Amino acid sequence: MLEPEAALLVTGERVDVDAVILATGYRRGLEGLVGHLNVLDDRGAPRHWRGAPCDPTTPGLYFAGFEVRLSGSIRASGIHARRIAKTVADDSRLPA
Repeated sequence: MLEPEAALLVTGERVDVDAVILATGYRRGLEGLVGHLNVLDDRGAPRHWRGAPCDPTTPGLYFAGFEVRLSGSIRASGIHARRIAKTVADDSRLPA
């Protein structure tokens, strides 16, 4: 489970993280992981799903790959992932 400042592992251990990357496949199933953070819409999809910028209520939590495009979802995922990577690389809060 994700918390605002950490990830809670199934062992009960709480781990500080700089980034979390999820590969959920074709079914989202995000409710159990981030539903309590109020970042999902009524269908269980992320409200801010285009990579970056992220939801202002959860800085540092990004979603990619939730866009269906005529040019292909995989292409859109790559665009979103590059936005996230650039944002994270430019983030002055992270140690160099």
